[in-house]
Amino acid sequence: MMFSLLVLIAFSATPNEENIAKKIKVEKQSFIKKDKQVRYQLAELYKIQKQVKHLDEKIQKLEERKDNLTRKIRKLNQNIENVEEEIRQNNKILQARIRIAAQILDSSLQEIIVHSKSPNEIERVLKGLEALMENDIYMIQDVANKKKDYNEKKSDLKTKITAYAINKKEIKKSIKELMSLQKSKESVVSKLKSDKNKHMYALKILREQGEDMALLSETLTKSLAREILVKSFFEYKGQLVPPIEGRIVRTFGEKKDGLLRFLSKGIWIDGNFGQEVKSIADGKLVYYGKIDQVTTAMVIQHDDNYFSIYAPLRAGKYKVGDTIKAQEVIATLDRTLLIPGNALYFEIRHFSEPLNPQKWLQMPSRALTMSEGEKNEVH
Repeated sequence: MMFSLLVLIAFSATPNEENIAKKIKVEKQSFIKKDKQVRYQLAELYKIQKQVKHLDEKIQKLEERKDNLTRKIRKLNQNIENVEEEIRQNNKILQARIRIAAQILDSSLQEIIVHSKSPNEIERVLKGLEALMENDIYMIQDVANKKKDYNEKKSDLKTKITAYAINKKEIKKSIKELMSLQKSKESVVSKLKSDKNKHMYALKILREQGEDMALLSETLTKSLAREILVKSFFEYKGQLVPPIEGRIVRTFGEKKDGLLRFLSKGIWIDGNFGQEVKSIADGKLVYYGKIDQVTTAMVIQHDDNYFSIYAPLRAGKYKVGDTIKAQEVIATLDRTLLIPGNALYFEIRHFSEPLNPQKWLQMPSRALTMSEGEKNEVH
């Protein structure tokens, strides 16, 4: 029908038709502008989330270091207690020896002097006592130095713990600021998305008015007809016919497999070997070849930098650079070892950002047969 309208149109347009075309153009540009702003804000949000995650990890490491230092302090406290006990025991020994030495000096010094054969003998006895005393004093000093060293280490560890606590406080403050910024940006994104929806709704109404007008008009130019009747890729969201018929066997988003986590940037649609695979929309083939040396894929570029990706494929009917129409057969489904059975892997991207295909495809209810766990994974 659209082709017939484009062929049968005349060469001039009424002001009303021109007005509709201008409004459509304005709404399209406004939608694209808002979409670009949303993507920018989402990228900023992603950066903030990464920063918050990084700071959370820093706090966790600080806590681990603090715990390690606390364990070291406990060990030093035990060492200090042991040294203090050793000092007390050594003091007792020294006091006992001092008392014995005093008794010797008080009771026997005169006798030693009288019975000594020479002054050298007296000197040797006194030096022996002095050496004994010096050894005991050295031993006590050595233990006291150990205690001093332990206390210095303990003080140093406490200083580090205090520094960690200050650092943790500063990090928490940064996280709080980032969370506030994140909340603000989320509010901006919500507002932008709301504006996008308004532009999309306005565009839908204008398209309907334009289509009605085109059916009755005899004065519509080709350029205005194209502006009024030819939709952009983003206007087909939720209306695109799937590339093959089949149920979804793996959904979009983050997945868990035991302890493993992985991100599925597309969906898997159950199919049969040799089944025809069709393009979801008009576009140009920009890639046809191996991906990771494992499977053959096609990448079709649509307008406004949207891309659709299909794999695994065989018997491709087009070469890179060819123009492809919506619902044209592009290849047949090949076998793959990436998933049990035969299935088509399908992605939609805007620039390099993967989008959830289930929000774009018009999937029949029978094609949505999946487990409750999978349903909960759909974003």
